[in-house]
Amino acid sequence: MRAMRQYLFVLSAGILFFTASSVCLAQDASFDATVDKNPVALGDQFTLSFVLNNAGMGGGKNMKLPDLNSFHIMSGPNQSSSMQFINGAVSSSITYSYILQPKDMGKLAIGSATIEVGGKQLTTQPLTIEVVKGTPRPKQQQQQAASPEDVGAQIGDNLFLKASVDKNHVMQGEQINVTFKLYTRVSVSNYGVDKNPTMTGFWGEDIENPKNIALTNETVNGKQYRVGVIRKMALFPTQSGTLEIAPMEATTQVQIQSRSLDPFDAFFRDPFGRTVTYKVKSDPLKIKVDPLPSGAPMDFKGAVGKFTMNTSVDRKTTKTNEPVTLKVTITGTGNIKVLEVPEIELPKDFEQYTPKVSDNI
Repeated sequence: MRAMRQYLFVLSAGILFFTASSVCLAQDASFDATVDKNPVALGDQFTLSFVLNNAGMGGGKNMKLPDLNSFHIMSGPNQSSSMQFINGAVSSSITYSYILQPKDMGKLAIGSATIEVGGKQLTTQPLTIEVVKGTPRPKQQQQQAASPEDVGAQIGDNLFLKASVDKNHVMQGEQINVTFKLYTRVSVSNYGVDKNPTMTGFWGEDIENPKNIALTNETVNGKQYRVGVIRKMALFPTQSGTLEIAPMEATTQVQIQSRSLDPFDAFFRDPFGRTVTYKVKSDPLKIKVDPLPSGAPMDFKGAVGKFTMNTSVDRKTTKTNEPVTLKVTITGTGNIKVLEVPEIELPKDFEQYTPKVSDNI
């Protein structure tokens, strides 16, 4: 941060129309819960699906989810539907899916979900997810095993949030610039920051915190992304040791296209796709901070950086009782906020007024 201080002494949801002959056989409605993998590695993601079969034209209503507090909801609810004709019988299904990430290791319970169909309440069986220790796959590899219709398979490594710093080993009080960027190769219609990172042991000041982000192009692992800066900050460690910049969490609204092979989808799906919620989270960053060397002067206030000071006057010839403005300008890189007004020694024949201080950071 280049700073200057002057002292002036200034679902896709659709309506399905269908007519069948009386020879079609009705099937009983059912409601089931499934997961695409079990066990799951800590830090990995999996898909939880609630499948409503043969609910008829009315579908279901008043669906109630089980407690999912043991998991991060990365995306969902995402809805898809299908219809099949087999031996004169019609079968249909509606799937509500969520992409989850476990918070802890062990056996985590997913209780029953309920939904009302034709005046009756249907209930899914409870599930137990075994979460084991393992190395989570990178964001770029997650969801590759998901089905094509799965939202995670469509988004995968095409959308992520990344935190970066210009240096990770500094002196106490030395400036660090941290930048949070959203990388996308999909259509993001909106986003919101759910949780700003905690930065214990730092004093910080915003450099950029835009309401509307401007997108640029960046290439990552051979793929081109549209990239926007969500926030950029100048941080100054106030203590030594290994400090952490915690993750930032955000929710995005993503427009995806259906890729179902069902021929009826070509007639009834939204040609522009549907909008789903997808959560992104940056990785934490570790910063090593060395203590200041001993021997600092008594009046040292902690301004670590590189600064220069220049002085000037608005006139070099004046008259008695005519004011002269002395300007002291300090420029440089570092925590300029901790600098104090410099003491100016003037001849006793000069009267000095309270200086005016202005910053340009």
